Amino acid sequence: MTGHQPPHSLEAERSVLGRIMASGPGIAGEVIGTLLAPSHFYAPAHQTLYETIYENYYADLPLDALTVGEKASKRLAGIWNCDENDAIVRVRDMAIAQTTFQGNPIDHAQVVKRHADLRNLLDLTTAVQHEVATEERDPEEIAARLSEQAMRIATSRLLTHEILPFGELGRRYLRQARQLAQARQQGLEIGAYFGLSFLDKYLRGLKPTELLIVGGEPGVGKSAVMWKAAMKFAERQARKPEDMRIGTLILSLEMGEEQSNLRLAQTIAQRDGGKLREGDISEGDFKRITYEWGRRKDLPLYFNFASSLRVSQMRALVVEAIRRHNVGLVLIDHFRYFDLDRRLRNPIDEDEEKARFLSNSIAKDLNVACVCIAHTTKGIENTPDRRPNLSHLRGSGQVAAHADFVGFIYRPFTYADERDKEIGAVSETDAEMIWRKNRHGIDGVAAFYFNPQTMDIQ
Repeated sequence: MTGHQPPHSLEAERSVLGRIMASGPGIAGEVIGTLLAPSHFYAPAHQTLYETIYENYYADLPLDALTVGEKASKRLAGIWNCDENDAIVRVRDMAIAQTTFQGNPIDHAQVVKRHADLRNLLDLTTAVQHEVATEERDPEEIAARLSEQAMRIATSRLLTHEILPFGELGRRYLRQARQLAQARQQGLEIGAYFGLSFLDKYLRGLKPTELLIVGGEPGVGKSAVMWKAAMKFAERQARKPEDMRIGTLILSLEMGEEQSNLRLAQTIAQRDGGKLREGDISEGDFKRITYEWGRRKDLPLYFNFASSLRVSQMRALVVEAIRRHNVGLVLIDHFRYFDLDRRLRNPIDEDEEKARFLSNSIAKDLNVACVCIAHTTKGIENTPDRRPNLSHLRGSGQVAAHADFVGFIYRPFTYADERDKEIGAVSETDAEMIWRKNRHGIDGVAAFYFNPQTMDIQ
């Protein structure tokens, strides 16, 4: 790099391209496996060549210099300001120059990617400086975008540089399995266990990188159940030494602070929520709430009550919570109340993009267990007894495809006929978690006790 030129290495770029064209699909597969993209190349001609190689590789077409050069010759001639035959010759010379080269093209691909990351950081800082100077956005919006983009660059290299042979995967698995077995023998929990059998029996510990979507009709009690689960996980963590605790973050997008506080008081003290809402609170109730809240005051449980968030802001919040509070479990309440940074025309495409964001940018990239609450869609009223299926989830299969687990909360009493209610065949406290997708186990229906009046959930 000389003067004020952005970071780049034309030699590394030519090495990667030349070796692919000189060696064929074997090298191409290894380079493409690092997730090197055309946009990572600095020189426009090199971007064009790699894009052509990329297209030919997945179309099972030849990757030799003549084939690639002819396909890209028109665009290259415009970039190099020469005729198309001269462009093909230059591509051929690039490949010939690499036939005796002993360097590792995978290492050089990493050099190309590293310089691209540095350029992206420079572009990001320039954009931030412009937005600050022009005051086009609010400071918190600028900061959220900066944090989100910087974290994307920081984590993009974690899984892009490895191409693992089968034997190495086996060694890694056995090492992880032995650590897991030793942790179990020592009484340590791997993943989020909630102390609620209708969750734990099927999840077997919600692991970092995994996404659980909890669906159901409005008013069925999705938030109540999962807030209780989050609190019980936090209570389990509070019994550990402070430096070993895993924090929980609840993003309460649907309910504000006042409503949330009422729910928490109702849950921990098991008092009638209707009476608390009306202010019908005895001195005994005050003492009970004070006592129960006080003994939980140091729970590693944290909240945010923004009424809406863009995905960049959400990611920035989670990153900050991880840094400050060692958060490892994130509960998003709920799917409907956060937005993409850009609008898509098709609502189904938008829902899929949001689900992809939760799975990739939150759960996997940030290495946290993620739970998101979602409504079912219209059409469920046409099904027998209104028990939901994956097709009733908002966004349908596109959203479910990105989740590791999908469960629906269902309360039979709501839809039972009057005769069944009269003879006691169904109780108002009956509830079910209907597991419709379980990537690591079996589907099924788990019954549990749910008293909506006192939020007693077992």
